[in-house]
Amino acid sequence: MERYVIDTHALLWHATADARIGTYAKAIIERCEAGEIQIIVPAIVLIEAISVLRNPRKGFNYSPDTLFEWITNNPNFLINDLNLDVARSYNNDLESLRALHDDHDRLVVVTSRIFDAAPILTRAEDISGVAQTIW
Repeated sequence: MERYVIDTHALLWHATADARIGTYAKAIIERCEAGEIQIIVPAIVLIEAISVLRNPRKGFNYSPDTLFEWITNNPNFLINDLNLDVARSYNNDLESLRALHDDHDRLVVVTSRIFDAAPILTRAEDISGVAQTIW
C-alpha cells in the first residue's frame, strides 16, 4: 500500500478545512480517508498540533480532542511513535539534516526515511531540500 508522511501544517489545515492546504496534499489525504493509502503521522506532529491548537493567537477554533477523534475515525492514519528506532535514525542522520530549522522537521524527515523515503506532505521548502515532498 502507498504510504506518505504528513507534517503539522498539512494535518491541521486539512482537518480544519483551511484553504491553505495544498491541492496535491489535500487529494492524498482524501485518498487516505477513503482507505486507499496510508499516511504516517509522526508523534511529534501530534505534539506540535496540540501546541498550535491550544495557542489562541493561532486562531484555530478546533480542539486537540476533535483532532484525535478525526484521526481515530480514519484508521489509515498510522501514528509513528517517538521510539528508540526513531532516536537512532535521528542520531545517524543528524549531519544530513542540519539544513532543517528545527527538530520537528528533522523528525518528520527521519520518519520518512524509516518508511522507505515515503513522500512528505508539507509546504516546508527546507524539507524539500532533503526529502521528496508534495504540496
